[in-house]
Amino acid sequence: MATSNHPIVPGAEPWSVAGTNRCGALVLHGFTGNPVSMRPLAEAMAAAGFTVEMPLLPGHGTHVDDMIPTRWDDWFAHADATYIELAGRVDKMVVLGLSMGGTLTAALAVAHPETSGIVLINGAVEPMAAEFTDLLTQMAEASEVMPAIGDDIAMPDVTEGGYD
Repeated sequence: MATSNHPIVPGAEPWSVAGTNRCGALVLHGFTGNPVSMRPLAEAMAAAGFTVEMPLLPGHGTHVDDMIPTRWDDWFAHADATYIELAGRVDKMVVLGLSMGGTLTAALAVAHPETSGIVLINGAVEPMAAEFTDLLTQMAEASEVMPAIGDDIAMPDVTEGGYD
């Protein structure tokens, strides 16, 4: 995968903190998002003593043009490498993810059955209905980009920093 020519958006940087116990937490953001959407959860895990890694997934947190060539394999490989690196520093691992990050979390739990726990926030874990798959296919055939869902519709004053 090519490297970005775009700078990381302020606030979208990966985040890491050493914990006070031997437990690790890998925290994963969602599709088109970046670590800012999961920062409060990562900080809560750090406050509880966990060693936390919250990576910026490939193609995210810079410019939407950087995301267009990335795929599931890129995001999973980055999350998996971060998991393996963090697991080498701790005795127990938990993984927490939002939306696509939740789906990555489930996939990591399958790849690493030694995982102590997972937290899925709106992660897709079942095959999509045929009607939804058809709708997504039609949208993708029409354009590589489309209007964003935006931030959390239940919290209109919160900006999650995802691509427009």
